[in-house]
Amino acid sequence: MKRINSVDFMRVVAIIFVIAIHTNPFLPNAFDNSQGNIYLFGLINQLARFAVPFFFVISGYFYSVKINKSNSIESTTKKMALRIAIIWIFWNLIYLFPFYKFYSLLDAGVLEMGNNVLERISYYISHPKILLLEGTSIHLWFLSSLFFSILTTSIFIKFNLNKSLITIAIFLYIIGVLAKAYINTPLGINLHFDTRNSLFLGLIFFVSGYKIASFTPKTKWLKIGFVIFILGLFFHFLEIFILKKYYNTSGNQDYVFATYFMGLGIAIISLSNQNFFNIPFFNYVGQKTLGIYAIHVLLIPILKPFFIKYYHPIFEIGFPIIIYFISLVFVEVLSRNRMLSQILT
Repeated sequence: MKRINSVDFMRVVAIIFVIAIHTNPFLPNAFDNSQGNIYLFGLINQLARFAVPFFFVISGYFYSVKINKSNSIESTTKKMALRIAIIWIFWNLIYLFPFYKFYSLLDAGVLEMGNNVLERISYYISHPKILLLEGTSIHLWFLSSLFFSILTTSIFIKFNLNKSLITIAIFLYIIGVLAKAYINTPLGINLHFDTRNSLFLGLIFFVSGYKIASFTPKTKWLKIGFVIFILGLFFHFLEIFILKKYYNTSGNQDYVFATYFMGLGIAIISLSNQNFFNIPFFNYVGQKTLGIYAIHVLLIPILKPFFIKYYHPIFEIGFPIIIYFISLVFVEVLSRNRMLSQILT
């Protein structure tokens, strides 16, 4: 399949923003807890929320392209879902080791490390729903949600229930928002689990990507996508402001209603395939995004103590980029192994 340079470019941008979500730039801390830090943290954290929806939309888009190319829903679904499942299993096994406690376990010794891993295995055996929907690390929910989005979409299109699929995707997204960001409002619903997981967030974006693939990309999509993104960004922050001011809701939300348009807008921009997106470096490293997504959470707690020792405000911006490039090096080296390349690229 011919690669779209602008999609690879936006993959690089999006994964850096995902890393920023996990590294929390300008999170108020012992070095600086000023009001400026609070605002910068909130701005970056919420601006970055377009990234994961973008990845879902693009996945749905290429899923549709592959179906049209192979002319087989079953074979495309089986191949794509099986690959996601293998990657999900592999990284869940890797993240059974609690890297977030890396240095304390290193000091404690091998026996304590082994006990900690066994405790985590026991925990996930006792909580299979958490393992299935979220995984052994905070970011692996994306793979699980993508897997279920692929299966759900395939079933509906197999039986020519496209309208029902769209209706269900919209319904799940609304319920997901009301049970998460809007839980403190009069419309709030308490479902007693995180509706970021499963199909509540992922399905509507995946289905949107699937439907977008029925149109021929045009250069004017750049302007269309930009307008959609800017409107989504404005209303996203407006929702966050209202929820925080009037309903005492955290300003750190995974998604609200307008987040949909942020993710959709960036995806449409990425599909415009404008010439200025054609940058060889981005074209190459964009292909490594899945591996970087999988491995970066492992590196953050290991590397952060070294950098925070020499804290400087520039570190807040630089650290996500440093994590990106170190993750890229790991993926580049490890993917030279034929078996690992299937997991990382």
